[in-house]
Parts: sequence; C-alpha cells; structure tokens
Amino acid sequence: MKLRWLPLLALTLPAACRRSGDRTVYVELPTAGHLKEGSPIAFGGIDIGRVQRLTPLDSSVRLELLIQRADAPLQAGDRVAVRPVGIFGDETVVIMPGTGNDRPLHTGDSLHAAPPDPPSPMRDAFARAVRQELAERWHLVLDSTKGGESAPRVPRP
Repeated sequence: MKLRWLPLLALTLPAACRRSGDRTVYVELPTAGHLKEGSPIAFGGIDIGRVQRLTPLDSSVRLELLIQRADAPLQAGDRVAVRPVGIFGDETVVIMPGTGNDRPLHTGDSLHAAPPDPPSPMRDAFARAVRQELAERWHLVLDSTKGGESAPRVPRP
C-alpha cells in the first residue's frame, strides 16, 4: 500500500480543523506571567479564543493568539494585557479596545502591549496573602484530622 498522500494530509489537517472565522494574531509582551498554551483570551469580558503558542525572545515573549470568534470586533489599534483570574495564579490575555478608528484585525496582524497596570503589584500581594491564609487553614484541618500529628508548616513570607 502506497502512502504518498500522507504528507499532504499532515499539512492540510490542522487547517481543516480550524473554523473559517478563526484568526491568528500576534503580540509581543515584556513577560507572559503565568500564561500557558491554551490560556483564555477575553474581549469585553467574553471568551474569544486561546493562546496558541508562547515563544521566548531575547527580552520579551511573543504570543500567538487564536481568535475563535468571527464576531469579535477587534481592530489593529487594540491593546493586550495579561491579567490574573482568581487567586490561584491563573492568568488570561485581555484585549482592550483602542480608539475605535483603526482598521479591522486580520489573520497575521500584530497587536501592541497595553501599558503596565499600576495596581498589579497590590493585587499580586493580596493574592499571595490569601493563598498563604488558605494554606495555613488547610494545615489546621489536616492537624485536626490526624489526631494531633502536625503537618509541615508553610513559612510566612
């Protein structure tokens, strides 16, 4: 049996699995935080896609974003930021509208990073404190169920 068509199938299958309205766009950020491939992308509070790939560069990170909603009104002047989701360190990519006077965003286009969020260090410190408190309470629960045996303590920062 000849399998001459197998390389052709391997090249066309990924494109065939994508929906026709999907767009792949790029952004270069100073840091990716706790992002990973598959992290969500939000626009206006709505999930519109996933992070497809993270590529480390010399002094930044390039994100390949798969926009899966054709109805997301993204424009070339929109800005991108990484924001925490919840208190356990998960993060999401947030696309924020630009001026509204730019051309629509097409596959292969690049977006720009949003300016840093000033309250971010405060939010990160709060999340660390909450995680620490939860860990301490969990140890108390473990201690009470072990009949007095002490579980290892998490040191306070």
